[in-house]
Amino acid sequence: MIKSFLAVCTTVCLSLPLPAEDHGSIRLRPGGPALGGSVPSVITDLAPVGPRATIYVRYLGYTCSHCVEQLAYLNTYADALRMNGISVVAFSDDDARRNAALVKQKNLRPDVITIVSDVNNAAAKAIEAVQENGPVTRDLHATIVVVDGKVVFSALTDEPYMDVERLVAEAVKGQKGPAKPMGLVALDDQPPAPLTKTLASYSPATTTVRIVAGPNDGIREPRDLDFATSVLHPRDLWVVNTDDVGHAMSIIHEAGRPTQNITNRKDAAASHFMWRTTGIAFSDVGTFATSQRGEPGNGDREYLFMGPTLWSSDTAIFAARYQDDNQYLASHLDMLHQSPYGLGIAHDRDNVFWVVDNRYKDVTRYDYQDPHEVGGTDHRDGIIRRYADVSISPAPLDRDAHAVMDRETAWLYFVDPGANRVMRLNTRSGNPVEALEPPPPSMEYLTEFTKVTGAAVETAIADGIGEPVGIEIVGRYLLVGDRSTGKVFRFRINNDNSVSKVDEFTTNATSLSGIVVGPDGKIWFADRGASTVGVLEPAGADDLRAQRDVIPVWRRDTVQASLTYTNNGTTARSYTISLDVPNAWNAQLSETTITLDAGASATIVINVSGDTNAAPSHLTARISPSDDVTTGLTTSMLLFKKDGRRFVVEDAPMEVTSINEVITSTGRDGYVFVSSDNFRRIVDSLPDLATVVWNVGSFGDIDLVDDAIMQSMQRREVEILAVGDDPFFLRTDLPLAPRFFGLFGVSILGPQRKSPENGQRVLRGTQGDPIGDGLDIIDCQLPRLDHHRGGLVVPNMTFESASSSATVSISTDNNRAALVRYEANASTRAAIFGINAARFSDGSQRTTIYDRTLEWLEATSKAPTEDPDTTTSVHNTPSTSSRLRVAGLMPFSERTTVRYSGTTSDNVTLALFASNGQRVTTLYNGPVQESLDVSIDGTKLAVGTYFVIATSATRTDYVTIIRN
Repeated sequence: MIKSFLAVCTTVCLSLPLPAEDHGSIRLRPGGPALGGSVPSVITDLAPVGPRATIYVRYLGYTCSHCVEQLAYLNTYADALRMNGISVVAFSDDDARRNAALVKQKNLRPDVITIVSDVNNAAAKAIEAVQENGPVTRDLHATIVVVDGKVVFSALTDEPYMDVERLVAEAVKGQKGPAKPMGLVALDDQPPAPLTKTLASYSPATTTVRIVAGPNDGIREPRDLDFATSVLHPRDLWVVNTDDVGHAMSIIHEAGRPTQNITNRKDAAASHFMWRTTGIAFSDVGTFATSQRGEPGNGDREYLFMGPTLWSSDTAIFAARYQDDNQYLASHLDMLHQSPYGLGIAHDRDNVFWVVDNRYKDVTRYDYQDPHEVGGTDHRDGIIRRYADVSISPAPLDRDAHAVMDRETAWLYFVDPGANRVMRLNTRSGNPVEALEPPPPSMEYLTEFTKVTGAAVETAIADGIGEPVGIEIVGRYLLVGDRSTGKVFRFRINNDNSVSKVDEFTTNATSLSGIVVGPDGKIWFADRGASTVGVLEPAGADDLRAQRDVIPVWRRDTVQASLTYTNNGTTARSYTISLDVPNAWNAQLSETTITLDAGASATIVINVSGDTNAAPSHLTARISPSDDVTTGLTTSMLLFKKDGRRFVVEDAPMEVTSINEVITSTGRDGYVFVSSDNFRRIVDSLPDLATVVWNVGSFGDIDLVDDAIMQSMQRREVEILAVGDDPFFLRTDLPLAPRFFGLFGVSILGPQRKSPENGQRVLRGTQGDPIGDGLDIIDCQLPRLDHHRGGLVVPNMTFESASSSATVSISTDNNRAALVRYEANASTRAAIFGINAARFSDGSQRTTIYDRTLEWLEATSKAPTEDPDTTTSVHNTPSTSSRLRVAGLMPFSERTTVRYSGTTSDNVTLALFASNGQRVTTLYNGPVQESLDVSIDGTKLAVGTYFVIATSATRTDYVTIIRN
């Protein structure tokens, strides 16, 4: 149960000093440069910085694992940082040799991240990150964002500041300059923005509906949706789903694009912080807020200690931090509790939001100011203003009332659900008239809680919409959804502030809920009745498609990739084509400009080749109208060398120690480093595949697609080394766990435990073993990490042999197996290691263990082929290793057929999975007599790679299909 939320009440303008917060691992400490000021010259002298924005990071050095994690996380967004004019300068008292080692180890991008030495901690002392008080010295982490020489964000903390979304948001926002006052600019006097252009191109007669996600993707009675505003994830669409004991979230990454994938998350404390969530709104500072409805009904109790919740939009924090930790309140950033029956929410600026409330029948302004730390409880800087002139008509329990801010006029538009009308409030009018006191059920300390009267409130749309829900403003267009008809009405806000209807569009929704205009200018919607998310496609929108999403290249050959671009406009137009070519790859366009008549298409050919050591990488193509470079379409293709034999698959990119560095330290040649997402897409096109190191570390994930691929590789006589700790334990929660561990000849025993808990572990090698011989004492140190277990020590995993062909090479001090090697058959070997590579105290011992393990695995590797057909995949050629085959076209566009061969009285389940491991749909479940053909409709799938997985009581098979 969540700890008590009741606090002593106070009135307006409580003037109590706020101490350093101490509710989580991130403690905000006093000190550091003031906002609006400048950083000391001793810091700016450390390294030349860009003219726009710089993130300064003071870290504790190479040996601080959490510090390295912070820098590695920033490095994952290096391209986005560079594109937005943001550089990173990280400093510690490490010397140049240590700095160079860190850059090499984490492959830090020197064009974005500069690592420098802070001699004698001079810079750290200048910003109070090193505080000396007699014999006691406090070493703090510092993260400072500077734009045009002025500090726009500053934090001194006990742990590295990991909310990269907020850092980037502050940097981008700072570059735009001070926010202009609302209500002073008429959009008619401004050039039309790309979003307005797209919205203006809609015509009811030619608009079509495209469903992008549904129940099989995790969408469940969606209540609202909004796009993330971060430049790091501009096409991430967040969808609020109905769920039991608190609501959940689906994040549609790259929404609507061929690379779309979906993750589903639910915060561990959703039973309070997302209790019956009705609305979502993103800010411009790396956060978002949700409104909750604690109204009783439909079997739910009344929940008066309820209100809007503030969250980080960084997925490394939301529903990721403190998910099983009783010390902290999960991953929320802040919560205020004076609108218990929230119907909808809108963003204003910074961390200011407006909530429509069905209990007090009003609209209330919430300013969280600077939120407390992740999972904290300090609300004392909250400012709440209740606008008493607003009168909401009572709303039925199943009716939401969304809201949106018109940033050009400062009017808040909101739905009055009981009266089926749209109202608006001039948020720059009205005056505070009295201090309010929170009622006993929702007592909390606040800086201000006031009643505001005298505000201008008007009816914007009195009638004509059956049940208004979902509302959006772009430029001078006001969009309002109708739950009862599934229509979206388009209105125009005129210069005199009157509202006139333009037209209406159908979504085919059975119970329309939220609507939003995306970064593409298109109208996106949620259908609560059908549990779907869709987009209205305007006619005339150009189209760019890659023929394939993966491009295999054999050795030094040159292959052709092709794009098709269609001008769906009404006039001829010229376009400019550009490529972003990854390192070690070569790509040449057949032409860099094209001119297309209205309705015409063109095929653009790209000649691709790669160096011998070229790693799998994405080639990105962009095509823009030559007269409007602010718009354009992009697509990407995964390039890979088809002759690769040995791969290191990274399924845990945020680990402190890079598995790439570990394998490189062995001196063994020929290993290609690749992410697990990319490896899934290419594994079937690697005829010479011989050895795979699959690293899941502490933060990775072994899903059913990974399981099926590993089983298939073993049947192909591929040697596999699986490395990790906690993800192996989590794998026991999924179906057919014994079969997975059987690939390595083991069964799992569970964590290596020790009490009292100090994280120290000792392992021992088996004497005479080709891997463990001579390794008498192997010291390990387990860290305390913020992962799904909260702040607990991440344990090693232990096993026991389940086959006479499995041999223990390294064991724990109580004789449990830690590393097991397995002779699957005369020509195939496997090994499993239940210890994260970061845990070894002695790096040379770690190198020895990995070198010996790989030498043992490689000893049975098969010989390479001469020159395989580069157009087919392993599973599309005759073989007895898999019971699944593609019996139709491949790649396909509209329809293909997959055949399962083999008789079984047990049920066989055939399911379709996306490349990210998300189940798309179940194709068949039942017994099979000799063979079974299942048809797959490509018109309902985005372009990309998919897997059909067949699971029975005795085996798992899969086949890759590609929709072009």
